[in-house]
Amino acid sequence: MQRHLAAFVKKEMNLSVLDQMNRRYFPEKKTIRKHIYKAVIKDRTSSIDQEELEAKISQWKSKDSSNNFFFRPYSEEKDDESKTQSLLFVHQNKAQKQFLQKYGKVVLMDATYKTTKYMLPLFFLVVKTNVDFQVVSSFIVQSETIKDISEALGIIREWNPEWNCDNFMNDFDESEIQAVHESFPDANVFLCDFHREQAWERWLNKSDNGCRLIKDNILSRIRRVAHSSTIQSYAEAVNDLKDSEEWKNNKFQKWFQSKWLNNNKKWV
Repeated sequence: MQRHLAAFVKKEMNLSVLDQMNRRYFPEKKTIRKHIYKAVIKDRTSSIDQEELEAKISQWKSKDSSNNFFFRPYSEEKDDESKTQSLLFVHQNKAQKQFLQKYGKVVLMDATYKTTKYMLPLFFLVVKTNVDFQVVSSFIVQSETIKDISEALGIIREWNPEWNCDNFMNDFDESEIQAVHESFPDANVFLCDFHREQAWERWLNKSDNGCRLIKDNILSRIRRVAHSSTIQSYAEAVNDLKDSEEWKNNKFQKWFQSKWLNNNKKWV
C-alpha cells in the first residue's frame, strides 16, 4: 500500500519533487495500518470476532450457496469443563471441491502459525494440478490435537463422499499423522522434504543438542540416507552414518534413531 500511495502522489498528483520525508504525502506504515484498520472496522457488525465471523459466513452463503462452511464458536463453562467446546472453522468452495475430486489422490496438508493475531493453527489442504498447486480446503482448529484435526478432516470427507485419498504429505507432527491415519486408514503418510529439512536444521542449530559445529557433516550424511533410491543404498548410507564420528554424539544418535530411522518409510 505504501508503494501504491507513493506512485499515486508522483504520477497522478504530479508531485514528484516532494521530499520523501513529507508525511502528509508519504505516510509511515503504522499510519497506513491505522487507516486500513478504521476502514475494516467501519463495516463490521460486531466488536466480538466470533460474532463477526458468523455474520460474515451468513453473507458469504447468501452470495454463493455452493460454498461449504462449518463454524463452531468457542464457548466455556467455568463450572463444568466437559461442556466447553473448542473452536472449529472449515471452508471449501465449489471450485476447490472440483479440484479435490479430480486431483485428490495425493494431498499435501500444510499448517501455518503466527500469521495472524490469533494463536490458532490454520491448515490448508493442497493438491497438484496439471498447471500448479491449488488449495482445496482450509480449516482452523482451537488446538493442534488429534481430535480437532480428525474432526475437521471428517467434515471435509462428508462434503466429498467420493473422495478417496491414497497419499498424504505433511510435516513430522504426531497429531497430524495420527489424525490422517484415523480419517484415511488406507492412505499412506509421507513427510514433506521441505518440512523434513526444516526440522533437521532447527534441531541441529539448538545449542543444547551440541551439534552446531558438526552440523554440515551430519546433514551431508543424513541427506544421503534421505536420497537413497534402493534398499541397498539405504543400508549403505545408514551404516556409513553409524560408523561416523558424528554418531558418537549420544543425543543426536537417540534423536535420529527414534524419530527418523524408526519412521524411515515416511521420508526416505
